[in-house]
Amino acid sequence: ATLTYEANGFGFPTADNGRGASSIVPILSHLEQPELYGRSELALTSGESYRDRWGDLSNISVPVLLCPASDNSDELSELDSQGTFTNHYIGVAGPSGETQPNGIASDFGAYSYRELMPQPSAGPIGLQGLFSPNSLGKFTPRQYSNITDGTSNTLAYGEIAGVPPRSTKEFLDRSGWAFGAGYNSLGRVVELYGCKTVTHNINEPSTQLNNVPFRSNHPGGAQFALIDGSTQFIESNIDLNILKIMSSINGGEPKSFTAF
Repeated sequence: ATLTYEANGFGFPTADNGRGASSIVPILSHLEQPELYGRSELALTSGESYRDRWGDLSNISVPVLLCPASDNSDELSELDSQGTFTNHYIGVAGPSGETQPNGIASDFGAYSYRELMPQPSAGPIGLQGLFSPNSLGKFTPRQYSNITDGTSNTLAYGEIAGVPPRSTKEFLDRSGWAFGAGYNSLGRVVELYGCKTVTHNINEPSTQLNNVPFRSNHPGGAQFALIDGSTQFIESNIDLNILKIMSSINGGEPKSFTAF
């Protein structure tokens, strides 16, 4: 659905359309949800806000957004006023911090990734993923020309479902599927709902909203979709350096390290 949307000349959908809607909303027609897409495009009624609109849409379950291995409670949004249902397939907002030499290969160096830190309590916002904002905290469509690391080397979406182990969950982190991001009074992004920054490995506990680790109810890892349209099950014991490399669209890291 994402690739079809891009092929129609719109670029890749953004993690937020500037009105609070997630990257799922503009591709609803390509997910066989034309009625929901039509509702998303209607003019606001008197007294209605865009937050109301996305909350109303999130009250409707979209089965393709929910992992079949999850139970009913795992399909529900947790954040206040964000509707009933969540999305288990979340955009990758690139890595933050650095990769570190870790014995992967003798010539593996450290790579620093660009990020924003507008609200430290929510965590960093990566700037080098398919669904990242720009350095001004705004979302603009990515083009294929922006993906200099190669579409077969770069993650687009990852799975966030389940809470392994459930006892370690420190805060509520599942948003309504139609919500993209939260902004400050200057209109700059401070909270990521529909995409996440990679700072931790798969299946690690949640500690901050913007960098909730990808996770699943599948034993030993989680499902990911790459920008070329392929899908991969990535094991939770993958080196975090490799996961960060796969999360950036323009990091310029050695391609040989994307094997896992």
